[in-house]
Amino acid sequence: MTVTVAANDYFSKGSGTVTLCGSTKFFEQCMEANRILTFQHWIVLMCGSWGHSYHKDATPLARDYSLIKQLHFHKILESDAIVVVSDESEYIGESTREEIAFSQHRNKAIFYYDGNDFSGSAEIHSIPDKLADNSLISNWRGKYTQN
Repeated sequence: MTVTVAANDYFSKGSGTVTLCGSTKFFEQCMEANRILTFQHWIVLMCGSWGHSYHKDATPLARDYSLIKQLHFHKILESDAIVVVSDESEYIGESTREEIAFSQHRNKAIFYYDGNDFSGSAEIHSIPDKLADNSLISNWRGKYTQN
């Protein structure tokens, strides 16, 4: 059985892994989405280089863009959902459209962030809750802090 859930409900009631997708020109919007989702207990994955914004004047690194893209698809595979990040223009480029299509093919929840609000809804079986069983981490941290 599936249920339709709105973005804000999904992120406020659950905890899991989410990948941010979108043009690298939306660096500030991605950083804000990352901050908000982190404080709502989500593990946030995103691109590692911002060639159209933050890193546009950085020293170029040797790279194979096809491998970088494959890494991003692996991040999507590891995620419960994706958030397509844009701004008020709602621009979505071809690369991001491919990530959306891949996410749909893998039955990932897909939501949107425009720099101000999360939107969209998704048909899901359940809202993930990675914090439900924190015993492994809690036990380790308890032993670590005793030393």
